[in-house]
Amino acid sequence: RVGDPAEWQTDIGPVIDAEAFDGLASHIERLSREAKPLFDSPPPDRASRRIAPHAFEVARIADVRQEVFGPVLHVVRWRGDAQAVIDEVNALGYGLTL
Repeated sequence: RVGDPAEWQTDIGPVIDAEAFDGLASHIERLSREAKPLFDSPPPDRASRRIAPHAFEVARIADVRQEVFGPVLHVVRWRGDAQAVIDEVNALGYGLTL
């Protein structure tokens, strides 16, 4: 449940600030056009800075262009050499949220 963090039933509260909200909203908007949404999510709510969970299947690891600190899951399907996948992830230059 997305809501007021002062309420016990809330799982996800608002994003920390307007800059973080804008970055996440832009990322979600781009992925909505370029990737495959895995379920329907309500759009980000600017007034409350609340963002419901989103999940997208991206075609390749490089499609995740930046580290994302928010309720956004990126799914990449792969087969073959696990080391090649690890090398692709390492080439991104970040990984705290992977």
